Amino acid sequence: MKTVISVPTINANDEVVVIVRWHVADGMQIEAGVPLVDVETTKAVATVQADHSGWVRRCCIEGDELPVGADLAWVFSKEDELPPVVDKAEAKPADSPKALPTREAPRPNGLPTTPMADLTPSEVPPAFSTTRFSPLAEELATRMLVDLDALKKENLGLITSAMVRAWVGQSGALADPASPPAAAADGIRRERIPAGKRAEIDALRQGAGEHLNSSLTIYLNSREIRARAEESGYGLLPLVIAELSPLLKGNPKFTAFAEGNEIGFHNAVHLGVAIDLGDGLRVVTIRDADQLDAAAISERLADLTLDYMGKVLTAGSVQGATFTVTDLTGLDILHFKPLINGRQSAILGIGADSAQAGHPMTLTITFDHRVLTGREVGELLQALRGRLLAHAIAPSAAGTEQDKANLPCCDVCLTDLASYYEEFGQQTYAHMLQYMRRDGSSGLICHRCQAGYL
Repeated sequence: MKTVISVPTINANDEVVVIVRWHVADGMQIEAGVPLVDVETTKAVATVQADHSGWVRRCCIEGDELPVGADLAWVFSKEDELPPVVDKAEAKPADSPKALPTREAPRPNGLPTTPMADLTPSEVPPAFSTTRFSPLAEELATRMLVDLDALKKENLGLITSAMVRAWVGQSGALADPASPPAAAADGIRRERIPAGKRAEIDALRQGAGEHLNSSLTIYLNSREIRARAEESGYGLLPLVIAELSPLLKGNPKFTAFAEGNEIGFHNAVHLGVAIDLGDGLRVVTIRDADQLDAAAISERLADLTLDYMGKVLTAGSVQGATFTVTDLTGLDILHFKPLINGRQSAILGIGADSAQAGHPMTLTITFDHRVLTGREVGELLQALRGRLLAHAIAPSAAGTEQDKANLPCCDVCLTDLASYYEEFGQQTYAHMLQYMRRDGSSGLICHRCQAGYL
């Protein structure tokens, strides 16, 4: 008995997946529940498991793009039921009522024209209302001079790269896309944009949309802050997220988004964190970040980073962020303007330069003026800087009264920084401002004294 394992719906917005890696050999005996194949969507790489035991016959190869619902593999209850293996390099495509039309014009740059009359999509379901190419299939078909305009009139449904590659393997006219791309006659080497990068582009396009974007930046020296964070067992990024999240919770507009003439409120602080360790950008999600301390955030980030490196991020790990943080301090980028993601109103960019005295650090928020004002963003940045500076000067658990007496304080009311942020640190309006005294030295003044409350 044959059981069909199909491409599952992993992300509602994805109609096709890319076959990344097979975990089982063709024809081997497998047990139900074992990892079968890794497939890539625009959001993540997911592993499809076998739902039956038996002998497996793979229906596609690594690099193929398949539509949702297409056959990934067949599982047979008996080994002698396995159909023979088809050599893809010699196989002819199955007969089909429709063949792909060709263009008679010669290729550009003097390349010879390759006839396409034999290129026939296999197993095309009938009664489609249109013809659509997957991105890789469109690239292959264009290079092989398929007349795409004529195809639109044929109502063939989704044409995949496997259909195009079936003919390509027979004719030997085009190298397998999995091999290194060759330079064209014009000397330009072209590569297909990966699915993950296309997802990033789509998210940023959605974010750009009708946004009225602006940005504000605040500077501070981070050397002491980093030292305290490292002493506590977590890095700077978890600390920033831990101090930022309560401020976002206190102002829901930072986790909202504009949609037409309305503002949608997510009512949750799900922090997206951009990760790019050489295998494409992913924005992983730390859910309910306002309920976690820096240590818990650090642990969660470590788990997500390992999943990223192992290419096992789930769709749930990269969806649902209501605010995004991107950190380029590891590259010594002092300042940059990040781009807002779709269905969000703001993003925080963290920059730094370890080569400069004091290890200066920048906090930049790009925001949508339809949702937030410059004053609101400025107040949040001031509050975030204050909360971080409190770590730089906070006494250790074994600190003495003399240590506390030596802490910087407001020049007017003499409230020290640790006590001040312990009392007001949860409020977005609370901040200590630096100013220059008449003698040229630097001083501090708290928000209460600045406003004349005392």
